[in-house]
Amino acid sequence: MLNRKLSVEEDFRQISDELTKIFSPNFLNELARKDLFLQRSSKFEPKDFIALCGFLNHQSGKKSLTQLCSVLASERNISLSTEGLNKRFCEAGVNLLKDVLSALILKHFLSDPLPGLRHPKIGRIRILDSTSFELPTSYLEKYFGYHKSGVRIQLEYELLKGELLHLVFKISWIVITFLPKR
Repeated sequence: MLNRKLSVEEDFRQISDELTKIFSPNFLNELARKDLFLQRSSKFEPKDFIALCGFLNHQSGKKSLTQLCSVLASERNISLSTEGLNKRFCEAGVNLLKDVLSALILKHFLSDPLPGLRHPKIGRIRILDSTSFELPTSYLEKYFGYHKSGVRIQLEYELLKGELLHLVFKISWIVITFLPKR
């Protein structure tokens, strides 16, 4: 693994290209249409929005709209005003990001099982793990918990079958559960 830090532009290009490898542009466009993010054809594609929001070296939340528009212009040849970009950060954009995250999780965890782990005496290997982290105090009003605001993620995975059994996101009193189709 290379131990170098990618520039924002290299990171943006790499993630955007990886999204295209994982999901076809038609799939991302269908998700975007379903979520009302994409209402007509545009040079600013859903894969660009997703890469811009989630994968810019963890800096996208700290960059100004002008800087983000500059990255779009230099790396994707997309001319978009700051107001045009600002209008994309709406409920439809959030729903698109949620749907892509769900699809990525299910695609990754439901991919081919690991054949090298087969042993006649081992019938299954279940992994159950969880993590939690505290949110900044500015989220306390919307995502309140018992004492502070926080998020808890719990995962149960059957390693030999390559099967996601259970995935739960808990944000204060809100519980989002992903159960795969069987």
